Amino acid sequence: MHEVRISCNKEGKTSESWTGSWDLLKKKDDKVELLIQGRGSEFFVILGKYTYGNYLCIPSVQVGCGLAALNDTFWNYEQLSQLINETDAMTIAHAIRDFATKECL
Repeated sequence: MHEVRISCNKEGKTSESWTGSWDLLKKKDDKVELLIQGRGSEFFVILGKYTYGNYLCIPSVQVGCGLAALNDTFWNYEQLSQLINETDAMTIAHAIRDFATKECL
């Protein structure tokens, strides 16, 4: 497990921070499966590349979307927060960024 520190500074709100984690479960060609955890939530996330960029799927909650660069926390958070709650979106976006700095997709 890789530990990730998440900080959230939303306009007009008090700054929050918490710890999350990710673990690489499987890697094959241009696709990986991660277990991402934080604040009581757990997601099995599939990250991959296709012709037009990166994508993310979370089959257990019927979520999928395109991503910017894996280290673009702001854009990826914005995409995810339209589909899942803000805390989980922030946790996943930070975990993906941390994964991108340590691994190669």
